[in-house]
Amino acid sequence: MRESEKSLDFARKAKFRRAADLIVSQQRFIATMLGRTTSFSTFSDAQFEETTFEAQLAGEAMSLMIAWHWILKLKARFLAGDYAEALAAVDKAKTVLWGFAAHIQLLDYFTTPR
Repeated sequence: MRESEKSLDFARKAKFRRAADLIVSQQRFIATMLGRTTSFSTFSDAQFEETTFEAQLAGEAMSLMIAWHWILKLKARFLAGDYAEALAAVDKAKTVLWGFAAHIQLLDYFTTPR
């Protein structure tokens, strides 16, 4: 988490919003795994609203950013036992996988039981 905070600070100072969004998705996954979110089935907490972040992704983010977020959400929901939400994340990621070729995170997408 500390490394992601340094990276996010750098990305924001450099005004590289897409990199910042990637890092935020990673941070939300980490926060969930550490039990720092409202529940294990959400990326939301007092400072972050998952649905607001996802709405912004749908409007203007690049496919790599979108796929990365949905794959992280897929992993988190699967680990939480929230299989319906995990499958919904699969469907969201599927629409942008074309922009995610040759990334190691695809293993998480393709190895999740459907």
